[in-house]
Amino acid sequence: MKKLFFSFLITLINLYGLNLEEAINELKKNNIDIQLSQTQIELAQSEQNKKEDSTFGQISTFASYTKYNNPRTLAPLTPPINPNVTTSDNLSTVGVSYSVSLFTGFKDKSDIEFSKIHHSLQKNIHTLTIDQMIYNAQTLYLDILSFNHSLKATKNYLKVLQILEENTKKEYHYGQKSLLDTLKIASDIKYVEAEIIQTQTKIYTLKDSLSLLIYGQTKDIEIFEEINDFNIEKDDFQLEDVTLIKIANANIKKAKQKYINTKSIYYPKINLNTSYSDTYAKSEDETIVTASVNLNWNFYDFGVSNELIQQAKITQIQSQLDFHKTKQEMQNKINEAKNLIIQNEKLLDSTTAQFELTKKSQDIEKLRFEEGQITIDDYLLAISSSEKVNAKKIASLYTLLKSKYYLEYLTKGK
Repeated sequence: MKKLFFSFLITLINLYGLNLEEAINELKKNNIDIQLSQTQIELAQSEQNKKEDSTFGQISTFASYTKYNNPRTLAPLTPPINPNVTTSDNLSTVGVSYSVSLFTGFKDKSDIEFSKIHHSLQKNIHTLTIDQMIYNAQTLYLDILSFNHSLKATKNYLKVLQILEENTKKEYHYGQKSLLDTLKIASDIKYVEAEIIQTQTKIYTLKDSLSLLIYGQTKDIEIFEEINDFNIEKDDFQLEDVTLIKIANANIKKAKQKYINTKSIYYPKINLNTSYSDTYAKSEDETIVTASVNLNWNFYDFGVSNELIQQAKITQIQSQLDFHKTKQEMQNKINEAKNLIIQNEKLLDSTTAQFELTKKSQDIEKLRFEEGQITIDDYLLAISSSEKVNAKKIASLYTLLKSKYYLEYLTKGK
């Protein structure tokens, strides 16, 4: 008895009971795809910081020791030349330098703007990833609930068949039923038992899929909360606010900024370099201070620059076409999703009406059984029929909910 209690206790400890809200919260904390997209945001932010910091140039320190075959001066000779200048074949130098780009043809400014757009794009991709994972979790959760109800209805039907089998065997013993009747019910029982195993397997598979989606590993998940319905109001949304459209729009901005960036090759590049160093030899030292401004202008490159500009223009046109294509596809998907909701609402109304009819039929059969007009077999079949239609009604409810979650996923934004 103690072993059974501890076994039950361990099972409870290892079981993860989740309602849908808790499942989504766990998903946001543990899902690998969400974590990966978050790292992309951090990388984009780091790249933006790097571009902004690079405009300030860089400070470097340097040191060297050189052995020459002939003595050298500690510093370059400058007029008037002193004949007693110190020379040595062993020179040591330490110093500090600073270099910065004074003008890059606006490339540095363009790079910063490009990195900002990319950072914003990664945020939208992260939001889309979260929305996709949530929708996947919602779909799996509803499928598990649907199959749970189907399993319950099938098990109840199996109980009815088992009772009918017992009754049929008794009636066969007394010559009221044929052997064919008993064999048919036995065959039906085997078929239903196989259906139960298939449904249980589907439930286990769906739970594993949900666990992998949430935690990245398989855990024993138990679903504890039913979902009846929820309202979704999406008639007032703006298509431009949908995350996927924002991503396509950001790609247009990136392509435009890339074009601006490429045009910088037509401009000269101006750099400033300064340094301060000391050279040591024979207990003496010389200080050298330098400052230089360098200009580099790619005057002619045999058409390479023109081709780069042309490629950037084509990329910009492609991004605009992709935007319009994405916009059209999203509008079509949203319209289809709305129509699917209407279709599933009608399906739910139909199965609800069917269930009400079978429920009334079950009540009538109950009265007829109590009055002795029908057998227990007829009444049990009425009960099982009502259970199966109820499971069908619940399945159509979850189908409707999935279509609503799909529309919500498509129209998420802001």
